[in-house]
Amino acid sequence: MIDGEAVVIEDREEKAMMFEALMQKLQPEGKYLSFEKSVYDKVIKATAVIKIIPKETRAKFKFGQHLNEKRLEMIIKYLKERGEAVDIETVSLMREMKNNS
Repeated sequence: MIDGEAVVIEDREEKAMMFEALMQKLQPEGKYLSFEKSVYDKVIKATAVIKIIPKETRAKFKFGQHLNEKRLEMIIKYLKERGEAVDIETVSLMREMKNNS
């Protein structure tokens, strides 16, 4: 969750920069006109862009504390077999959370 301030962006250049970033994500092949072109002026003016300035962020995670023992152990076994560093850390967190629930 993010708590913050919502700010309406009015500046054409800032809006164009945000649209450009979105298009780069959605069309990485680049088959679109740059938003610096005046052909987009009408669309950019008519579209609201709202920027969230975060003040606080938080997250909630489940590490298997809601699982029955059989399911939890099956997942832990799989993570140990895979053996990546993040898997070993996850197993540790899962056991800790299960013991604290």
